[in-house]
Amino acid sequence: MHEVLVFGRSERKAGIEALTSTGAKMSSKLLDIERQVLEKLLTGNHPFLQGLRVQLRGIEVVKRKFTGTGFFTFFRVDPFLVVPGLAGMDFEFGNVVAEMENLERGAGFFLYIVKGAIRALEGNAFDGKWPGHIGRFKLFHINGDVRDLARAYESRKRKVVTEENFDNKQAMI
Repeated sequence: MHEVLVFGRSERKAGIEALTSTGAKMSSKLLDIERQVLEKLLTGNHPFLQGLRVQLRGIEVVKRKFTGTGFFTFFRVDPFLVVPGLAGMDFEFGNVVAEMENLERGAGFFLYIVKGAIRALEGNAFDGKWPGHIGRFKLFHINGDVRDLARAYESRKRKVVTEENFDNKQAMI
């Protein structure tokens, strides 16, 4: 796997504020960490992953919520990019973890799909608070390149986190 610097010099302050404060001005563009995690989550030849990858062409950030131990980034996807085979499906999956220089035990990520569209990305520190500065990180699939897509498909029976139900604890997974 490769190591990357999360934020370039010009993005560092805006990116950290976007993931650590509720008052920061927000860009509708993906931060590097969001883009790289999405790309890693969606690697593979399964048709459902291919269909979700198409959505990255028209994805827009609508809200970022810092939780203290991680973050949620909520998205809007161009409805024309939702492939028919996914339309109407709600599910989540996440088999990507990160080794991060500012988190002793790293972080994990989940992707939430609502009505077939990418809706939210969740990142959580395994050992406490999300860092104010992310620094360098490496992304890995938990089981190498093996995916448990059957589990993701089964998860569609549960409620999925959305921007609208984020603050409603009963709606949380």
